[in-house]
Amino acid sequence: MTFVTPWLILGSIAIAIPVAIHLFLRRQPKKIEFPALRFVQQVEQTSKRSMRLRHLLLLLCRIGLIVLLSLILARPSITQHFSASSSTPTAAALLFDTSVRMNCQSNNESLFDRSRKEGQWVLSRLPNGSQIAIIDSQTKTPAFAVDRSAAKYQMEQLKPGSGALDFTSQIIKAAQLLESSSLPVRELYIFTDMSKAAWDASTASAVASCLKKANSPAVYVIDVSSPDLINDSVSPLQLEKESLAPGEKLNISATVKRGTMEGKRQEARGSSKDSPTAYCLLPTASYPSRTLELYILDDSGKPVKRDEKILSNESEQRISFSLSGFESGKYEGFVALTGADAFSEDDCRWFSFERTEAKNVLLVTSSENQKAQFLTAALSPKSLRTDGKNRYNCNAVSQSDFESESFGLDKMSKYKLTFLLNPAPMSADAWKKLESWTEQGGGLCIVLGDNASDVSAFNSPESQTVLAGKVQIQARAGDGVFVLPRSYVHPILVPFEKVANSVPWTQNAVFRYWQMSDFPSDVNVVLRYSDLRPFILERPVGAGRALTITTPIDSASSWNALASAQNWVFFVLINQTADYLSSSGVNRLNYRAGETAEIKQSEESDEWKITMYSKPSGTLTSEKAPETQLVRAQKDAVRIPGLMTAGYIAAESESESGSSEKFFLSYNYSEKDTDLTRLDSDQLKDFFGSCPWSQSRDRKQIEQRVSTGRAGWELFPILAILFCLLLAAETWLSQRFYR
Repeated sequence: MTFVTPWLILGSIAIAIPVAIHLFLRRQPKKIEFPALRFVQQVEQTSKRSMRLRHLLLLLCRIGLIVLLSLILARPSITQHFSASSSTPTAAALLFDTSVRMNCQSNNESLFDRSRKEGQWVLSRLPNGSQIAIIDSQTKTPAFAVDRSAAKYQMEQLKPGSGALDFTSQIIKAAQLLESSSLPVRELYIFTDMSKAAWDASTASAVASCLKKANSPAVYVIDVSSPDLINDSVSPLQLEKESLAPGEKLNISATVKRGTMEGKRQEARGSSKDSPTAYCLLPTASYPSRTLELYILDDSGKPVKRDEKILSNESEQRISFSLSGFESGKYEGFVALTGADAFSEDDCRWFSFERTEAKNVLLVTSSENQKAQFLTAALSPKSLRTDGKNRYNCNAVSQSDFESESFGLDKMSKYKLTFLLNPAPMSADAWKKLESWTEQGGGLCIVLGDNASDVSAFNSPESQTVLAGKVQIQARAGDGVFVLPRSYVHPILVPFEKVANSVPWTQNAVFRYWQMSDFPSDVNVVLRYSDLRPFILERPVGAGRALTITTPIDSASSWNALASAQNWVFFVLINQTADYLSSSGVNRLNYRAGETAEIKQSEESDEWKITMYSKPSGTLTSEKAPETQLVRAQKDAVRIPGLMTAGYIAAESESESGSSEKFFLSYNYSEKDTDLTRLDSDQLKDFFGSCPWSQSRDRKQIEQRVSTGRAGWELFPILAILFCLLLAAETWLSQRFYR
């Protein structure tokens, strides 16, 4: 217990006054000899005892009144952790959530503007001589400001954006900074919208431990959110493919969530019952009418609407778009919700894609007589070639032609994909040629068959640079095994997931296959047989990929029943394999805000013109003038600093040879950046542990919590009530006594 004015306790010495009054003013009985009145003497004794009791009670009441009055003037309080007055210097860390979510609007101001106003008010009320640190979600090494003015300037420079560090890790940094302070009074102010995404539950114990190590500073959570926010959100887009082949459609899907943030009143430790401290996303029966629109930018950068979907009243709905008719080239687009709500950053999502020409595929056969017609028909059907919608142009060469000196890397450079079909033993130079081509971003598929009988030729150091392991022996399964996926995570198997229960895997028996062993550490088994041995193995080789298939797929054979012209499973599998391999070395076009983009290119001296288009809140096109800069490629790639906001980048190269190439790169906030789901206030105790903490929503509550945290819980109300009760008792006794 502490006292605001402890010297006033000396006033309790005044209890001597009523004692003296009672001693000096007590009435002395007169002695009257009256022997005949024996019964009167008995009454006198009883009366004396009653008078003595009343005197004692009245004395105790008056002593109690003086003691209570001195205690009331001394203002005693019960402290939670430390004792301090309003003028005691404090080590204070003000932590601001500066994630994109803080751009959410309420009453014509953002949540971040509100948090900064509250922060400036808290800053103005900190005692003189305090050590003050301003920390945000991007601060890597926090430190105390030189003085209050410097702290105020730091606060004014804060702004929300992407690239925010984990918020709970920032609390740990603030605790470590407070631990370094020599001041005994330590306080941590957290300005937040209470979004669940900012509080990583897995780090709760680490946060509580660091706060305890910092001598358990008083923690004040200041909730700047609004209970009446209405927000519809578009989740990050899912593009089926960034690179479209001729005849392929652009398929885009997104999840739209509709809801209103309504207050769920809960009482946190130290908070009043009328303080809403937690919110949940609740569906409502009637939403404002909104439409999700899809735009593609034309050659001049103007958005052209290509499709739209009217939203229903469901709280969560899946929206899909499918577009076709694109010419060869690079494209930029976005989907956006019409109308406005509290948070515009999740109303628009950008996307980039390209439509390519048919990719050239090299089919290397073991002999000139083998034309690879079966695989050609699977990858490039005649009907599609006639309509100009074929995705691949297949060219078959014999293994002897491929190994000749005339077929060098310059010829291979025009091919995106190479199938080595039932290869016979090859020269070391041929294997090295395949390795060099694959390292530059090519996709290689080695299909083992009869010609692999000389296993030593396939286990040479040169062949092992691209093969997924060492070839052992042919495995023979009497009635046959079959291909059996364990999961559908790999891109080759994704199309089978939707029809997993109807795929006739068991009807595609495999009677013979090659067993392999001594797999390098970077080898991944894509697909297995039912006896758990590998069917397809994957190995990264430089910027490209190499697959090894352990049974023939180039034509129907005695090895398996999988490679059949009537087998749709085989056609889907071989086309997915080709798509996956041909995507190696392809430039990525869609990024998360803040990520560094990389564009692969062949000429080291290329200089790239980078034009950045940021999307201001609530608009469909850029209102600000685009920022332009020049970036020179390093080695075989150019690395472009990513946008910190949603938008897109137009990157155009100018090589010394005069050729040019243009890319569109899209940037979007992650789902975590725009997730407004609130944290339940009851979960805060897991983060703060034994620290004294409280949650506030306005300045009155903040002032009350801080005052309580520094001076403790004052006993004035209790003492005042006791004083009034004792005064009433003294008055009643005195009236009875002197009646």
